Amino acid sequence: MKNIIKATLLMAVMLICTVLASSCSEEPPPPDAGGKEITPSPSAELTYELIANGTEYEVTGIKAEDTRTFVEIPSEYNGLPVTSIANKAFAGTSITEVKIGARVEKIGTMAFDGCASLTKVTFGESLDKIGNYSFRNCTALTSPEFNSRLTYISSYAFMGCTAIENVVIPDNVTYMGVGAFSGCTSVNAVSVGSGLSKIPDEAFYNCQRLKFATFSETLTDIGNKAFENCRLLGITKLDLPNSLRTVGDTAFKNCVSLSELTLGNSLIEIGKEAFMGCTSLYRIKGMIVGVSDRSFSDCTRLTNITVGTRKVNKKTYGLEIGREAFMGCTALSLVKIEEGVTQIGYASFMNCTSLESVIIPKSIFMMGQGAWQGCRALSAVYYMGTPEQFLEININSTGADYFWNDYSQPITGAPRYYYSEQSIRGGDTPWLYNHTTGKYTWEFGWEDAAPRYWRFNSKGKPVLWG
Repeated sequence: MKNIIKATLLMAVMLICTVLASSCSEEPPPPDAGGKEITPSPSAELTYELIANGTEYEVTGIKAEDTRTFVEIPSEYNGLPVTSIANKAFAGTSITEVKIGARVEKIGTMAFDGCASLTKVTFGESLDKIGNYSFRNCTALTSPEFNSRLTYISSYAFMGCTAIENVVIPDNVTYMGVGAFSGCTSVNAVSVGSGLSKIPDEAFYNCQRLKFATFSETLTDIGNKAFENCRLLGITKLDLPNSLRTVGDTAFKNCVSLSELTLGNSLIEIGKEAFMGCTSLYRIKGMIVGVSDRSFSDCTRLTNITVGTRKVNKKTYGLEIGREAFMGCTALSLVKIEEGVTQIGYASFMNCTSLESVIIPKSIFMMGQGAWQGCRALSAVYYMGTPEQFLEININSTGADYFWNDYSQPITGAPRYYYSEQSIRGGDTPWLYNHTTGKYTWEFGWEDAAPRYWRFNSKGKPVLWG
């Protein structure tokens, strides 16, 4: 009996030792150099490829089995620097946040294209270039904060990022590609730094909630469609810098909230349909130069304008007012065309139904067909030359050009007043040369009210023409 008990106890001890040995065979997590356990990284595990003759690494994506949505791109891998993110590396994935390492210099084409869940990107301090379509249609991405070394934002880089609310282009950015922020429909404000001399074509096209835009005095060109369909832009006013030389075709077309526009003193070209359909625009400060076809057509609140020329490096710009340039500006009442302008294009002021007064310089030698058609309120035309000079103008007229012709229409032609340095008794009515200033006299400033001219009355005495 004692032997049976001993055998049973021996078997129990052996069983316990077996269990203990089994549990002791599972090794604990290895300690780090400080003796602490290593916490698994929250970042998804990435894949890499050697580039630059084996001296650098490029991130190519996430390992297939990894479902983590946070991505942290390290500064180095296997002892070598990580300097770029490959084309399409994370395109279409479900990542939510990206932190880019301090040595990454380039983000490749379409690297994060279509990452609809991506909300935040932290750019590393060495990032220099963001590639084409890099963040296109990242519809949850909030306003990016660019680093101080970034110089290059490529075409359509943030196109369709509909959650971005503010765009600040730092001074170090010297290039921005076509459509870089087009379709960013939540953008409220844009600030363009001093490094950019040109805002590219379609840069902020269809940013429908954009209200405020500020520019540096280094800006020289605004591209085609740059702010087209920005329906809230300029809800108070829009100031273009003095450095600006050109405004591209349809650049501000359909900016229906733009109410007050300031033009700089270097402007030489306004593209086709540049401000067409800006139906709230009532005031333009500064001289309009280089008006192209339909540049301001259908600006139905615009009241007074001055159109002139500008000379740059011995070349004169703004010689011609384009076709239909101000057509349908139904509130326009006063137009002054400065000396130097030579041509008024086809239908330039057609259907400006409130137009009352026009000042025409003696430099004009051609007026296109229908230039003044439908201007039924016109009551006075002030010509800066003599009747003989006026007769030399090539007027391509039609029966509907009531302004210039007597066709027994509802109005028979607005009275014309010719420039003269002395009294003219009988015949054409003059307006008086000012012997003190050497110029014709203004009673009020052009910006504040209609001009008043001096003329001689029937007794040969000068009186105010109001």
